[in-house]
Amino acid sequence: MKKIFIIVFLFLSIIIFGQIHTGSYVLEKNSIAKKNLIIFGSGRIDGLCLGNLTFYGDELEINGTIKGDLNFIGKKLLLNSTSHIEGNVHFIGEGMILEEGSQIDGKYYNKYVLKNIRYFPFTSRKPIYIPFIFILKFIIAFLVFLLFPNFIKSISQYVSSHPISSYLWGVLSLFLVFLLIIILLITIIGIPFALLVMLLLLFTILFASTTFAYYIGHLIIKSKDRLLEYIAFFIGFTIAYLLNLHPLIHTIYIIFILVGFLGAVFVKLFK
Repeated sequence: MKKIFIIVFLFLSIIIFGQIHTGSYVLEKNSIAKKNLIIFGSGRIDGLCLGNLTFYGDELEINGTIKGDLNFIGKKLLLNSTSHIEGNVHFIGEGMILEEGSQIDGKYYNKYVLKNIRYFPFTSRKPIYIPFIFILKFIIAFLVFLLFPNFIKSISQYVSSHPISSYLWGVLSLFLVFLLIIILLITIIGIPFALLVMLLLLFTILFASTTFAYYIGHLIIKSKDRLLEYIAFFIGFTIAYLLNLHPLIHTIYIIFILVGFLGAVFVKLFK
């Protein structure tokens, strides 16, 4: 869900026609940015930004003034003593340095610190969230299974009969997709297409994870009866969800299992 959250931020930022900069960007002292600023990479703001500043990347240093909001998704945010944010600050990152003398006139939102809450509540492993997250994820996965049962079953059958080729296709497909996204993000014109590719990748991941739940359930209950299939899917989803609560198993699942099911999805989509 972290990726979904970031994509939403990106999409909203692109809609607001502002100045988009990639790489290392510097707004010099006595310089004025009259539009919203969108920065990918790293940046330093010594001048005046009349609009909102949206940042995605590693490190952002601010010595100047931002008239609008500051939306930060990255590793480190540095607000020096001469910095002045007249709007709100939305912070999602690993660390923030707030020097004495810096000003934030609006509200400061720091609810989703990466190292503390794992990016977003929907992926949190805090006990209080687990039942609600389980229900939400199951509803989404079950709707996918109800809408595309034949497609889910065909993916499961392909993985079962071609496990090695599924994994190899998954690795190759992910490499090509990420390479395409990087190439598209380099140019301003390609950014909307990169967002579309990211969105399609998310849907592919959703189909892969849903198929894995069906696959596990089908190993336990092999039946063509619709009610038993639904029960099997619930059992498979529950097992997959509980296993993924463990960090080590979650990593193994992503690297060695989900990639294989992704490969089967790509094969079925483009076959």
